[in-house]
Parts: sequence; structure tokens; C-alpha cells
Amino acid sequence: MKSPLNGSILTPWPGDAPQHLRPLLRTIDLSATRVNAPIQEAIHFLKAAFQQDRPLRQIDLGDFPTDFFPLREKRYLYQRNETGQKRIIPDRYEFLVYRLLCQRLEAGDLFCRDSVRFRSFEDDVVDDQQWANKDLLLAQTGVALLTQPIQDHLDSLKCQLEERIRTVNQRISAGENSHFHITTTGKRKRWTLQYPTSTESINHPIFETLPQVNIRSVLHGCRITTATS
Repeated sequence: MKSPLNGSILTPWPGDAPQHLRPLLRTIDLSATRVNAPIQEAIHFLKAAFQQDRPLRQIDLGDFPTDFFPLREKRYLYQRNETGQKRIIPDRYEFLVYRLLCQRLEAGDLFCRDSVRFRSFEDDVVDDQQWANKDLLLAQTGVALLTQPIQDHLDSLKCQLEERIRTVNQRISAGENSHFHITTTGKRKRWTLQYPTSTESINHPIFETLPQVNIRSVLHGCRITTATS
């Protein structure tokens, strides 16, 4: 049976994927941007079941967290048993949690502190206690720019920018910049930027010396060459 869940056949699981993923889920600590994120609840549910070696098929339907179910895929996660009662399909449930876990990690909604790629921003910055001594920390870096008042730094950048603008304007007015074309009408000067013309030919000249053949001859030659090599 195929479903919108990646358009793949979800039952049975392909290969030995669960045997590799479940030990990882048991040991990896994940955190979310929102403490009560629905996917976080489902992850804790699976971790608890795997740590207790409890098969998902033996867990009551009401114990499964389902708030994270995408609406368009919800109907593919249930089936009815012999008595007509609706039951969650454990393999598809587990697959969906893994898929959403991957998506949330890539989106930055879930974090893993033991990871290099999926750490949160807060894990890479100093805490408030360390930042209380920011003057000492900045001085220890040896970078004078970090200890300079921000307004002084902005004023310095403004002066540099204005100086560069004057230099560029002077070179254009003096005709030193060959990329600009200057026209004078009376006392008024105008300039236009000269765009380079493309000198690259469509085909390399070597191809003009080769005879033209149809594609059938090319494929036939390739077939003979590969068959005899």
C-alpha cells in the first residue's frame, strides 16, 4: 500500500532499518524550541517503549501521542482489527516519527547537543554567567575592534565609505576608468557604463573541422566500440 508518507510502501519496513534506528533513538537526547512540541512527546513515547523492550503492538491505542499527525496522512496510520476496532499501525507510526524528526532537525526545530551540525544557537554561545565578565573576555581575544565603542566604529566606516565614493567619482570624471563612457553636452557631463560584448563563439573552432553525422551513426559506433572493448 502506498501513501503520501514519502510515497513509499510502509509495511513491512525495508531491510533492518529499525534495528539501526531504535538504539540511536534510545541514547540520543533531543530538545525542541517549544517544550511541549507534539513531536517531542512522540519521541519520548518511543524512547520509553524501546528502553523497556515493549513492543508497540502491545500498547493501547489511547497511549499513543497523536497530536503531531499531519492531517492529510492521518488515515494511513490506522487500520481496523477483527472486531472492527480502530488500531494504529505501529510500523507506520514509527516511520512517521523518524521522518518528522529528520525534518525538524533540518529545520532547526529540534536540537541535539551532542551533535556538531544540529546544535542550537544557545549551545554555541557563552552563558549569562560568563557574559557578565564580557569586558574581560573581549580583552582576552586581543581584537581591538571588539573593545571599540560601536558608534566610533560606525563613524570610522562612514568616513572610509565617503572617501571611496569620492575616489571613484574622481576617476570617472577624469576618464581614468575605462569601463565608463563620458559624453559632454555644454557644461553637462554624462556617463554610461559600457557592458562587455560576448566574444565567445557557440562552438569551439575544432568542431567546424569535423564532418557532420546523424545520431544513428554515433550510437552504432558506440555500440561496436563498447562491444569489442
